[in-house]
Amino acid sequence: MIFSIIGWVATVIYLANHIALSVNRNYRGRLYFLLNLIGASGLVVSSLVLQSWQAVAINTFWAVVSLLSLAGRHTGTDFKLSDKALTWPVWVLGAGGLVYAILAPNQGLAALGWAATLLFCGAYLLFSAETIRRRRFLAYNVAAAFGVAPILYIDANWPAFGLEMAWGTISLIGFVNAFRSAPETDDAKNPDDTASLD
Repeated sequence: MIFSIIGWVATVIYLANHIALSVNRNYRGRLYFLLNLIGASGLVVSSLVLQSWQAVAINTFWAVVSLLSLAGRHTGTDFKLSDKALTWPVWVLGAGGLVYAILAPNQGLAALGWAATLLFCGAYLLFSAETIRRRRFLAYNVAAAFGVAPILYIDANWPAFGLEMAWGTISLIGFVNAFRSAPETDDAKNPDDTASLD
């Protein structure tokens, strides 16, 4: 019971922080990373108890990146990060998981969940390293949240499942609003997808 409460409190913290990022293009910094660290840590604890490994992996990674960002260690700035290098293996694994889910639903959805886990982690690393901007980060979060949700449902990890359903919806709304406020152009000239942040 206590671990479920920890999971739900962490979910609320995470969602409040993500709503702030989605509606405020200037919301970022120490408070953002601190609240992500608190939310991630709570979900690691509750997901460990449920042995919901995708949720453990995502939130452990987010906690580490948040901690490094708070410590002033700009993750990813010492080496070249690319979202193209991130996305192609994720899409291959995700598509494979969807196809395999026809034959073996649990294993296929687990593969899809791992693809979404990689996308969540990579997107957060790229965002914290200021390699991608808010709009692309939100788009990746839409795909990752809805991609990991089925395996969390199977695991009966209700705090993480509720978080991902809300997270995906909030990310979608934030992406649509960001897209409306700044039309998409090519990457070299796109103010929403270049190295600096919104």
